[in-house]
Amino acid sequence: MPPTEELGRKVKLDEIKSPRVQEGHAYWLSKCNGRAYPSRADINPADIKHLLPHVILVHILGEHDYQYRIVGEANVKAHGFNANNWRVSQLDSQVSGYTAMMTELYAHMRKSGRPFAAKGSLVHIDRAFREYESIYMPLGPVGGPIDHLFAVCAYSEPVH
Repeated sequence: MPPTEELGRKVKLDEIKSPRVQEGHAYWLSKCNGRAYPSRADINPADIKHLLPHVILVHILGEHDYQYRIVGEANVKAHGFNANNWRVSQLDSQVSGYTAMMTELYAHMRKSGRPFAAKGSLVHIDRAFREYESIYMPLGPVGGPIDHLFAVCAYSEPVH
């Protein structure tokens, strides 16, 4: 697996240029209603039907245990596999080192309680090179801990 700096980097929210990712962030903000983050129940798939191919929903099961509950078709196409209902620990079955990378990101999200934006490339997977932009946003009950992560991702077309 290439060094992490080749895979992507954290960016400021205003560095995200993808209209889809920006729209996903705006939707999340609209559901906060003055709170640090909205609850999972506040996110209504019917409101964002056109974004669903770009959505990832991660359920936090424990301190280092996460499960993919929704993996949109654009994510499946970009990565070459469907991780829906997988635990993050299963990612290494597809890409060596992917579990540790994503576990680290999810743990950071759980602790910070703030959106995390990133951009970079998918050079770590054995597919055509793709650029991506993504934002991961926390979800949780009022006054409670973060129990889900809501992501919107956009990918360039593969280079052949």
